[in-house]
Amino acid sequence: TWSWDTTHAKPTITVEGAGLRADSAATGELRLAGDGDPGFLFCDNETNVDRLYGDADSPVYAKDGINDHIVDGKATVNPAQTGTKAALDYALTVAPGATATVKVRLTAGSASPTPFSTPASTDSDACLY
Repeated sequence: TWSWDTTHAKPTITVEGAGLRADSAATGELRLAGDGDPGFLFCDNETNVDRLYGDADSPVYAKDGINDHIVDGKATVNPAQTGTKAALDYALTVAPGATATVKVRLTAGSASPTPFSTPASTDSDACLY
């Protein structure tokens, strides 16, 4: 990976418009949009060596940062909203026995995902429900 071999470019994920944009030499450009108005959480997909080995030379926003932020309320996500790992953040209240649906759309290339009011495709293999 980019951490061990500096000849590999480090991928990036950033906020673009109402969604996320990922750029990677391995996958090219990808965009992720979520229905509604989710928040965005970022960290780096790097091992938290402080937690595992007590090494203080750990990344500031290590890979367990999103979990630690959601579960424990820790300030472990990057406030600059950039990283190599990201999540859409929804706050849902779901009554016992009820269900909730969160729609997300992942697209390849530079085109922004279509709005959720517009079907992405009539091909059922392209849409997962």
